[in-house]
Parts: sequence; C-alpha cells; structure tokens
Amino acid sequence: MINLDAFVEIEGEGVRLTTQKNIVVSAFLNFLNQKTMYHGRQMRRNLQIDLNAQLLATQMRNFDSTNT
Repeated sequence: MINLDAFVEIEGEGVRLTTQKNIVVSAFLNFLNQKTMYHGRQMRRNLQIDLNAQLLATQMRNFDSTNT
C-alpha cells in the first residue's frame, strides 16, 4: 500500500511520487499483462492499447477536415 507521504505536490507541474515507485511500476506492469476480453478474444491489456493506438492513427491519417 502506498502512503500519501510518498507524494509531493510540485507547483505548476502536478503531483510526483517520490518514493515507493517500484510498487507502482510493478502493479502497473502486472495490470497491463492481465488478459481481458477484447472484441470476443482474451488479450493482454498492453496489446489492446497498441491495437487501439493503431486504429486511432489510421483514423487520424484518413481524417478529412473539409467534411466537418
């Protein structure tokens, strides 16, 4: 569990985690490696992010601003 004392507010920049970073990084990597249902298939979250980023990039590349 992360203690609130581990966070420091930096004016104009937001909040920064000063200690216990290894706990957060480890938990986040475990979260990304979990499999969930994605379009009817079991797929790790990190792959889901990659696929959604590719889809967004394709949509942006094909975006026609003259039709808005």
